[in-house]
Amino acid sequence: MKQTLVRNGSWILLPIGTFMLGLALAPQHHAPVDSLTVATVADELTPLTRPTDLTRKEASGVPDSAPQPDEEAPQIRAWSSDSPLSDARIEAVVLDSIRSSDPLERRRAFDRLLQEMRSDTFTIEQAMHMRSLMHENSASGEQWRLFDYAWGANDPEAAIAHIDEISEEYRNGFLSNMLPGLASAAPQSAVNLFQSFDSDLQRQLRRRLYEGLIDHDIELATNYVFEAADPERPDWRPMDMFTRELANEQGIDQVLEWAADLPEGSLRGNAWSAAYAKWTSEDPRAVSEAILDLPPSADRDQAINGFVSALAGQDPEAAVLWAAEIGGDGLRESAMVRVGARYFQQDPSAAAAWFDSSGLPDSTLREMTPSD
Repeated sequence: MKQTLVRNGSWILLPIGTFMLGLALAPQHHAPVDSLTVATVADELTPLTRPTDLTRKEASGVPDSAPQPDEEAPQIRAWSSDSPLSDARIEAVVLDSIRSSDPLERRRAFDRLLQEMRSDTFTIEQAMHMRSLMHENSASGEQWRLFDYAWGANDPEAAIAHIDEISEEYRNGFLSNMLPGLASAAPQSAVNLFQSFDSDLQRQLRRRLYEGLIDHDIELATNYVFEAADPERPDWRPMDMFTRELANEQGIDQVLEWAADLPEGSLRGNAWSAAYAKWTSEDPRAVSEAILDLPPSADRDQAINGFVSALAGQDPEAAVLWAAEIGGDGLRESAMVRVGARYFQQDPSAAAAWFDSSGLPDSTLREMTPSD
């Protein structure tokens, strides 16, 4: 099919107005802490300024001489004091961070806990005490993600040393929250810890490791993915996962620049394919226009490969026509078979007519049609 056919014919087949791909291939993306760096943990969670007593009185119309509730004083001291928190104050702050009816009060209280974790006087016992109180009072999932990330980032050795003290029921959840924080501050320690896990747990936590390594340094994270790959039989899945996570953190433009600088080879191809699949989920028309501007090359083939992979679920007819544009024989056939299978699932009669003119060998038909 000629380029003009793609411009004027096949794109008509793509109903862009209703096209919305989900992020089924993406991480459960990613929780708010996922994009925090070590630096931004401190910047983002700086305690908010509490209104002064005078401001409250003026706003409420209460005279200066009017008595204030007794509970105000300890709350103000908890937020404003830079001195270490005692066990009693830790309990008060944790309770307010979870139970206060005022969302700003909850935020101030939780920020105070994270501020304490950055202090030189913070102890392991305090961390475990905070965790126990959070558990007893049903802290939210977001609070757990932030707390465990901050512990891994601020006190890596203690966080690792006390993994076994977390009950087995919650240990994997703790590792999922803590590992990216650890990787953002102590990447080698995080890699060593990750490599000590069994293969099932590694599959569960690989994305979280990538998140933290990216927070620390993109070049270091990229090198890790390359070094971890088997040069004889590289697995595309880790690079696909890494590329999508990088896109979540940096945006598509940055990811395409990054992919263009990768060395030639299968991992570079996997990165291009994943980047264009992720981009297709956001703006398929822009992707089609970008592909048309690419000169014939392996990068263009991989861009189309990613594009049709993401497109097949919504418009398999357009996807099979685009797949035929791939220059490399092996990649073109595998892409056509892959998207052709989706075509047969959605519209068997139309797919059968397409197959007769596709030029694919008869043997591939069995790969595309569901078995009885």
